[in-house]
Amino acid sequence: YSQYCSIYSRRCMFTVSTAVFTVNAACLQLKQDDEACVAALQNAQLFLFHRLSPLLQHTEAQKHSWRALEGKYLRKKKESVLIGCSQQNQFQFCLDVGDLNASVLTEACEGKFIELRKSFFLLTGSEAPLLAKAQALLRWHQTSGFSSATGHPTHRNQAGSQRICSCSGIVYYPKMSPVVIVLVSDGNRCLLGRQPSFPRGMYSALAGFCDMGEYSCSCGPAGASLRSRNTHLCDQPVSLFQVRLWRRL
Repeated sequence: YSQYCSIYSRRCMFTVSTAVFTVNAACLQLKQDDEACVAALQNAQLFLFHRLSPLLQHTEAQKHSWRALEGKYLRKKKESVLIGCSQQNQFQFCLDVGDLNASVLTEACEGKFIELRKSFFLLTGSEAPLLAKAQALLRWHQTSGFSSATGHPTHRNQAGSQRICSCSGIVYYPKMSPVVIVLVSDGNRCLLGRQPSFPRGMYSALAGFCDMGEYSCSCGPAGASLRSRNTHLCDQPVSLFQVRLWRRL
């Protein structure tokens, strides 16, 4: 029985890994082929943002869902950015329509644009990472219109996975910033903090970006530095709990 369970587990892992590889390969093709990306847009899902706030829809189950529209109904779809592929093998793109009237869009789409941090409390766990990735890519495009080396304008490829300097041909890719989150606990209690920009009643575990030269894989220098900067507690060791990928908000 144990051998059967071991073989079954390996087969399941192989099936999942193969599916992930297939999805990644399909997305990679769209990033490399502009014509294929335009063709995929015809039947793709478009997730809307307005000035980096996602469009959410209130469902019958008293929950919120990230609003996806069929690509053929939007004129601005060529400005969208590739973010992934659904379990139904439908490509997913995001689009910021900040230059359009928000009230008209919310009425037409039967949804509401909600600030990103607040939307995390309304979405399911599977939707939140994709939402954060989409907003991070849209923000990167909005702030990377010019080359940092030459000052000349940059233009994006169709999938939005890179920007190219119009003068030198330098290729720029979205940046990822390493972050450390530290939970300071004392028995059944934990220490939380808040920023002035947080909504009323919202608190968070201590979090911050790594400085140059700090590394987060062991959670030693970066975690201890973050804790000491915020709490002045320097005498207790820091242990690593989990490492995961997350887009900068």
